[in-house]
Amino acid sequence: MRICVQWVAVLMVAACPSVAFAQGATRPAKPSTPAQDEAIRKGAALHDQGKFADAIAVYEGVLKENADNMLALYELAYSQLELKEYASALASATRGLGYQSEQLPMFYDLIGSAHDLMGEPQKAIDAYNRGIAAVPTASMLYYNKGVTELESLNNRVAARASFERAITVEPMQAPAHLMLGQIFQQDGYPVPGFFAFSMSLILEPGGPQALRSYGFLRTVLRGGLSNDPNAPQNQAVARGMRPVAPAAPRKTDEGDFSAPESQLAGSHQRLLQQLDSGTLEASALVQQVDGLLTQLAARDLSKDRATFSGRHYLPFFVELKKRGYVEAFVNWAIQRSPVEGPRLWLQANQPKAKEFLDWVNHYEWPER
Repeated sequence: MRICVQWVAVLMVAACPSVAFAQGATRPAKPSTPAQDEAIRKGAALHDQGKFADAIAVYEGVLKENADNMLALYELAYSQLELKEYASALASATRGLGYQSEQLPMFYDLIGSAHDLMGEPQKAIDAYNRGIAAVPTASMLYYNKGVTELESLNNRVAARASFERAITVEPMQAPAHLMLGQIFQQDGYPVPGFFAFSMSLILEPGGPQALRSYGFLRTVLRGGLSNDPNAPQNQAVARGMRPVAPAAPRKTDEGDFSAPESQLAGSHQRLLQQLDSGTLEASALVQQVDGLLTQLAARDLSKDRATFSGRHYLPFFVELKKRGYVEAFVNWAIQRSPVEGPRLWLQANQPKAKEFLDWVNHYEWPER
């Protein structure tokens, strides 16, 4: 799931930070005039309609008036990329590398994306690395580097490191949490996967990937069990037997969460029993998550500080639990799910929900 940013449509502070210009970016960009800004907005609207050739014509008109307009040049390269004119997109973006502009990291990002789409993943990695060297605070470069490493090179270890770095640079970037969560879940890290999927949902509960994140989160919380209470693995847990093993053996290099992870299947079985007795699913889920966070809050947090999950995620969720935000967290995170109750809870508890979100927005994440 690669992300390219349309500069006019989305201003992402972390993806497009104030740039300490790299050696080679020597020419000063010239700002747009009001008329040029209006033309670029028109081009962006055409781009959004899929009329990439028309958008390109608009941007080329702006560049005829002001060849040093980097906003127009970036949008030109982006539309060329979407039109699959990869050679032209590379030429436009490479030209942008010579200018001192806020679009500099985005030019590197677009070059990397173009090479990956052309089947040249190693050239893409090289472009991302050059961009990171020039603008180390550009989180989107780490993110898209991770996508290439995961999807084109099948290098899960490198991708995990890239997504972790993207989150460290910009903690409020939901797609990176989602991608990292999938790696954690598939590679045998259930609790770190819970952390990552939860953060994705906290940040974008109504986003285009919210239902996917919700599905992954519930899979983690099932602990290897089925939704069917009569399934053999569920019956085994009910009889005190071991559940079916997770997708991969549990690992501990993100912290030893084996104790709480061993309780997930049992907690899911209790949730199913609560549903049978008439408990609302949202309420049962709040209780399940509260039980997990209670176990995590009892840990010695100092043991896990050397790991990304222990340093970045664990303190956040422990503080969330201690502040009494579990109910607000769960209902906020799953508001777009098919579960009955979250939206009603949010309407009835707006002050608590606002308090929770204010805390999230002002939470002090670890230093970069």
